[in-house]
Amino acid sequence: MWDVMVPGWYHMLTQAGVAIIAVVTLIAAGLRYRAVCKRLTEKEAELSALLKEGDAQRRSFAYGNIKLHNPGITREQIAAIDRQRKS
Repeated sequence: MWDVMVPGWYHMLTQAGVAIIAVVTLIAAGLRYRAVCKRLTEKEAELSALLKEGDAQRRSFAYGNIKLHNPGITREQIAAIDRQRKS
């Protein structure tokens, strides 16, 4: 009698083991996904800050060069021209 039941129990345990491995794999994948998303969000923030710094440097450079030839120019005018250029 035990010979007949052992394969059935073994099959159930194997299926349960596969299901547990699948769940653990999905949880690990979810954790990796969250880590990747967090890293991408951090990189996006860094890139955004870098782009803002680049914009500020570009405006400062433009202001300095134009100020040499046109002393009446203001930083606000340069910022307005930059906003027009972006839109």
